[in-house]
Formats: sequence, C-alpha cells, structure tokens
Amino acid sequence: MNLKKLKKSYKPNVSKFRRMWVNLFRDYSKKNKLQPSAVIVFFSFLISVILILMGFEKFGFIPFLLGCSFILISFLYFTIYPLSWEEMTEEEKDVYKFFNQLPENWDLDK
Repeated sequence: MNLKKLKKSYKPNVSKFRRMWVNLFRDYSKKNKLQPSAVIVFFSFLISVILILMGFEKFGFIPFLLGCSFILISFLYFTIYPLSWEEMTEEEKDVYKFFNQLPENWDLDK
C-alpha cells in the first residue's frame, strides 16, 4: 500500500480528465450494461473487419491495434499512477479498504 500515491493531488482539470478516463473502465451506471472499454475494442474490431472486406488488407489491423493499445496503455498508466484518495468515489474507497483489508473507519490521514 503506497500512501504517497494516495495523497497525491492533481490540478482540477487533470483530475477531471483522469476521472473521465477511469469511467471508461469503471462504468457504474445501471442503464449501460456494457463497459465503454469493451465498446471501444468492439468498434475498433468492427472497423478493422470493414476495412479488410473493402479491400484495404494492409491497413485493416490498425483500428483494432489502436483500440487494444489504448486499453493496454490505460491499464499501465493507472497501475503506475492510481487514483488519489480525493479522486475516488465513496464506493471506490470502500472497495479499496476491502481489498487492502483495512478497517471500515480507516482514514488516509491517520
């Protein structure tokens, strides 16, 4: 558990962008059954298939490669620079405490 990374503070615009980026992988809305990251990969695959069927075999792999690269780069980025405590929602804080076996009344400043 790296408390230094949890205490890190970002500028408001950067924090807002990181929150939108994280929401591509953690969509908690009940109306949307698919994760946006899965939709990105599916559509990039679909575009690749369409390009190949249209006769652009040379370039058909590029959309799918870009979609998968985006997912991989995002995973690596958030592994190295996880959300700070102030960026997390209450639900994410509870999950963090659960996976790190912390007591429910645990606070970052203690």
